[in-house]
Amino acid sequence: VLKIGSALNLPVARVLEGTVITPTLTRLNPEHVLPPRPAVVTFRVSYSPMLSRDNVKLRVIGGPGLGTPDIASKPGIAEPGEDYISFTVSNRFVGASLGTNCQVFYEVERDGAITTSDVLTLEVQSLPAQELDLVSIPEAASGVVETSKTYTVRVDGWPFMQQGQHVWIDVLSSSDRTLRAGVVVSAAEFSARRIQ
Repeated sequence: VLKIGSALNLPVARVLEGTVITPTLTRLNPEHVLPPRPAVVTFRVSYSPMLSRDNVKLRVIGGPGLGTPDIASKPGIAEPGEDYISFTVSNRFVGASLGTNCQVFYEVERDGAITTSDVLTLEVQSLPAQELDLVSIPEAASGVVETSKTYTVRVDGWPFMQQGQHVWIDVLSSSDRTLRAGVVVSAAEFSARRIQ
């Protein structure tokens, strides 16, 4: 095997909305990617030399499904006047990764060979408890319900609420009961930011 030239040096990606803790650890407060701020996470990739024929693929490895987004690759062309390529990703992967760590790296394909960057650990913090205190029974007196009466369970909109998400509502007691078994959030519920 004959290698010609120096190997690519690919430092970790940077997360614009995150806080750098160490060179390979960034902490992300999920409130930084929620409205009224833009509902995206911006990753920046910088290496030298960038070549227009390079194919750069950013990978975020978190939980299954939304926690591991598929991000379109880009050519190795820095943004005008800058030394980096930006990848903007929907904040939905943050909602799927609350309280966990993701691994972030990128791959550069050059002349048919793929080189992988150093890995950045992205620590996604949990939301504050008050952001998740969303379930109520409006008709309950002092938090007490009577089994002979009818009540409404109300769930106010949560930070990462999306139309089409599956929602379960269960009553846990001596006789558990499922009130909503994975029904998706409707357009009307999403618009009202409330489920009843």
